[in-house]
Amino acid sequence: MQDDVPQQHPSPEGPPRAYGPPEEINVLKLKPTQKSRKGRELDAKHFDAEEKEAFMKADAEQWQKHLDHGAVTIISPEEAKKVPKHLVLPIASRYVRTNKAENGQPLKASSRLVIPGHLQDGAPQEDGGERTDAPTAPQLGLHLAMTLASCYGWTLRTFDVSSAFLRGDSMETEVYFRPPREGLPGVPEGSLIKADKGIFGLRVAPRLWYTKAKKILEKHGFRQMDSLPGVFVLRVNNVLQGIMLLHVDDGLHMGDGATYQKAMEDILKEFDIKEDKMKHTAFTFLGRNVSQQPDKSIHVSMPNYLDDVKPIFIPKIRRSTPDQAVTGPEKTELMSLVGQLAWVARETLPQIAYEVSDLQQRFNQGTVAELVKANHVLRKAKALTGVNKLRFVPINLKDVQFISVTDAAFAKLVTAQEGDTEDSISNHDLTTLADPIDP
Repeated sequence: MQDDVPQQHPSPEGPPRAYGPPEEINVLKLKPTQKSRKGRELDAKHFDAEEKEAFMKADAEQWQKHLDHGAVTIISPEEAKKVPKHLVLPIASRYVRTNKAENGQPLKASSRLVIPGHLQDGAPQEDGGERTDAPTAPQLGLHLAMTLASCYGWTLRTFDVSSAFLRGDSMETEVYFRPPREGLPGVPEGSLIKADKGIFGLRVAPRLWYTKAKKILEKHGFRQMDSLPGVFVLRVNNVLQGIMLLHVDDGLHMGDGATYQKAMEDILKEFDIKEDKMKHTAFTFLGRNVSQQPDKSIHVSMPNYLDDVKPIFIPKIRRSTPDQAVTGPEKTELMSLVGQLAWVARETLPQIAYEVSDLQQRFNQGTVAELVKANHVLRKAKALTGVNKLRFVPINLKDVQFISVTDAAFAKLVTAQEGDTEDSISNHDLTTLADPIDP
């Protein structure tokens, strides 16, 4: 049986000759440069001379910070031979290079020395290993603080701690690492570096910074709330004078009075916060745009959060079979998209919270219909992010009540138990607190 297409036999004269001038093949190779998206890691192999010089300077400055903060000790080649191998991380450290400039602005080279701490010997915390937990301020703490700031007329202020991990408490375990392949200024070949503090990449690094920061705040009168780790309050004669939220190296504080002012002055000095790292009234905090109005009310929005989020590509033939189960790659895309939607729903778009929750519960039995729905929710969210704001307005704290209300649609969720009713679910979740708030 012959194929429909006749067989082609090689010509004895070889391949056809090209007529006219020879053609060129142009290969476009994407080169990460200063035009790359802000914060994305760049590949040094593609740097031009100007970029290479900028990042060599950034590399040297980053290493000098490790020395200045006493975060490392250089072990000479002779002494390095005596270090037990199980204490040395098996892979060399490396620089992560990024462009910190805003889109369209000149290159702002930034380097970070990172070590492969995930390869460190030792059991994880849950199996009895060293503690690595580092509490950060939760959303409830942020909303509570903003509400109180609005009510008391306190100005919101924020700061960013530079090289926070290098300022943390000292290591309790011995860890050594090798320099990057490019080497380190002033470090002889064959040397090892001992991590004395929380070098970026170590599992314990966030906790070492947290414990150091907590001690500094407590020294100046702040106390961490038991129910909201990462949220610290300052009281004078049992009267609230200030609040501080700590989220790794980002801080948000507000308050009034001489005690608060003196405490913050001393804390910012110990944290070595520069003027350009402090902002107030209008700023970005943890991805949120925060703006305090003249009447001290506070607006929170995320207008650009979804700008780069793309919908899931669904071929037309797939759309025609909405009940068909999603493939493995489609499920991964669905979970990724819904995860991004869940964050913005939780932070500033409660209008999409139910739809996102419903999608999250359908991952394991997902169909093409869920892909289509996720894209629909994304379009809806993008239309809302540009105009939607959470508003924290002054209220009378003496008459406050806490009320939890569950939407009736909760009973229709796919995870609702058989026999549950709207009343039983709502009554279970309804809580009131009639006592007035005492600051």
